[in-house]
Amino acid sequence: MPLTTDIQIKPFRPQDLVQVLQLMNLALGVAVNSQPRSEAYWRWKHLHNPFGKSIMLLAWRDDELVGFRALLRWRLKSQGKTINAVRAVDTVTHPDYQGQGIFSRLTLAALEECKRQDVCLVWNTPNQNSRAAYLKLGWRSQGKINMVIKPLHPLGMLVGIWGHCFGQVRSDSPAPSHTLQPNDVRDLHRPTSDGLQSEIGERYYQWRYCEVPHLQYFFYRDGDWAFIYRMNTRLGMRECVLSEILSTQPRDDTAGCSAALRGLTRTLSADYLVLAKQVQERCLAAGVWIGLGKMELIANWLIDAEPTTSSFSFSTGDLEVF
Repeated sequence: MPLTTDIQIKPFRPQDLVQVLQLMNLALGVAVNSQPRSEAYWRWKHLHNPFGKSIMLLAWRDDELVGFRALLRWRLKSQGKTINAVRAVDTVTHPDYQGQGIFSRLTLAALEECKRQDVCLVWNTPNQNSRAAYLKLGWRSQGKINMVIKPLHPLGMLVGIWGHCFGQVRSDSPAPSHTLQPNDVRDLHRPTSDGLQSEIGERYYQWRYCEVPHLQYFFYRDGDWAFIYRMNTRLGMRECVLSEILSTQPRDDTAGCSAALRGLTRTLSADYLVLAKQVQERCLAAGVWIGLGKMELIANWLIDAEPTTSSFSFSTGDLEVF
C-alpha cells in the first residue's frame, strides 16, 4: 500500500471505544473480551484513573480507524514538589498501515497536547521493538530497573517447569485468606525515597489494587510492615508478585521488613517471589535473591530541567500491569 497522506488526527470520543478495542485486538491477535484489552480493563485504566482521564488520540483515514495512542495520567513527587506526568502506554497501528509514520504522528500530536495541559514529563518502559522509535522522538534513557526473584521452594520450581514442558497443568495454589480491602492501607505508606516516586494515597490504592479487573490482590501485615501482592502461574511455577512494601513509619528498618517478609513467605504456597529491586531493597536482606532481568525506563521532559538518571523510584506495582 502506498504511503498514506490523508490521515486525520482527532481526540478520542466515547463513541469511538468499540472501534478502538477492535483495532487493538486486531493488532494483538486476541479475542475482544480477553484480558487485558477488555472494555472493563480499558475503562478502569483510562477513564477511572484517580490522576485523571488519559490523553488519547486517534488516526482516521476517512471512516476507518487506523491508529490509536494513549498517555496515562500520573503524578510524581520529590522533596515536596509535585510533577504532572503521563505514561506512554497503549499505541497501535492497523496492520495494513504500519510503517507509514502513524505512530510518530500520533505521538508528536500527543506531546503537543501534553504541553498545552502543563504536563512536565512523559515516561515509560518500552520493549525492544518500540525503544528505538521513542529515542528518535526525544526520549532519553533514565537507567534500568532490576527485577529479582527469591526462590522459596526450588524443588517446586523444578516440578512446575518439568510439568509445563510436558503439557501438564499444575493445580492452582490455595488462595491467601485476606483479599486487600481499601481500609487496610489507611495508616500505611511507602517508606520515603530520595528520588521521584508516585504521589499516591488511599484512593490510588483502591483504584490500583481493589478495582482492577481480572486481577486479585492480597494483603499481609506484620507489625509496622505490610505487603500487597498477587499470585500467578508462570511456566508451571507458582509466582508471588510483591507489588507494594508499606510501613507505618518513614524509616529504613531493614530488619523489621525482612522479618515481616519471612512471616509472609510462611503463609504462601508460592515457589518464588518477584519484585523490582530499585526501590524495594529493604526486603533483600532476607535470603537469596536472583536477577531475573532489567527493565529500561525512558523519559521525555517537556517542562523544567531533566533530573539525574538515578532519580526515579518505582515499586513493582507501579510497573507491572500497564
